[in-house]
Amino acid sequence: MTAPLSVEVILAFTDADATYLDDQTRLLLHDMIVQGLEPTRVPVAAPVGARGAGELLGVLQLLLLPTLGPKLLDVLQVWLANRKASTVKLKVSRDNRAIEVEYNPTTTTWQDIDSLLTVTTSHLTEH
Repeated sequence: MTAPLSVEVILAFTDADATYLDDQTRLLLHDMIVQGLEPTRVPVAAPVGARGAGELLGVLQLLLLPTLGPKLLDVLQVWLANRKASTVKLKVSRDNRAIEVEYNPTTTTWQDIDSLLTVTTSHLTEH
């Protein structure tokens, strides 16, 4: 059986406060659950001045089978179409191998992201 990939999605918004970032992260979490992707909440240290524990603050972590990667990209593409995120970072890891991709969703095409992730994650799924 293929081991799952650990995927971390990190959102950043220019000029957004902690409340807005938390709200947007919760909306993405909801959309992922509706689409059958079950994120695992990860405790994240709240930045100075943030409201405190229990906030998502722009970070979601998932365990996905490699075949669900395209579904995650589809959810992100639809979700980001209505938002002004300044950067999105995807960290994908398995065992002791990891890949990070950071991009600006307003200047990077989904075809570019899909191509890059297909090539790079193939190295994580090889034995």
